[in-house]
Amino acid sequence: MAKASVEGSEWRPTSAEAEIQRILSENNNYYLVLHVRPSADVNEIKRNYKRLSLLLHPDRCNLPRAKEAFQEVNIAHTTLTNPVKRKMYDLYLGDRLQGTGATESYTEWEARMAQGPAVRIPGWLLFILRLPVVGLVVAILLVVLLVPLLLVLLILMFILAIVCFPCGLLSMSRRPQNSDNADEGETVNNQV
Repeated sequence: MAKASVEGSEWRPTSAEAEIQRILSENNNYYLVLHVRPSADVNEIKRNYKRLSLLLHPDRCNLPRAKEAFQEVNIAHTTLTNPVKRKMYDLYLGDRLQGTGATESYTEWEARMAQGPAVRIPGWLLFILRLPVVGLVVAILLVVLLVPLLLVLLILMFILAIVCFPCGLLSMSRRPQNSDNADEGETVNNQV
């Protein structure tokens, strides 16, 4: 991984030729492409992106490989200004530093991660699940345990409904029919 000094907001691109060479030699490190620190905020990333895009835009720069460098700058900007993509990119850099994905580009690494499970399953569980008979045994145990549990819950709900239905009818029968009728009865009793 190429190391470059990153000076943040004080940085200014030198020349188009030098920037093209620098960007294409950064070995797929988007922080170095945009000349920012990994802790840089979005405003600093956007500021350096704007400087580079004004310098390398295909309408302004006709140098060889300028379009390729400009595309790399765009990809770096899109990745680092999106919080989710940036977090994934930081995971990719961590894998590269550990040597697990040293030869992969970020795009290849991202595709490989998308094919894998969304949740990292512990190794011991993967080992157990890969055994042909164990998967079947686990499925049978789940059915044997969960189906009776579901039946017990349904029976309890049915009993609860049977017990509560008469209570609901009783409470409805004890309510006064109409408050106007109650007022008339009181006036009749008062007149007598």
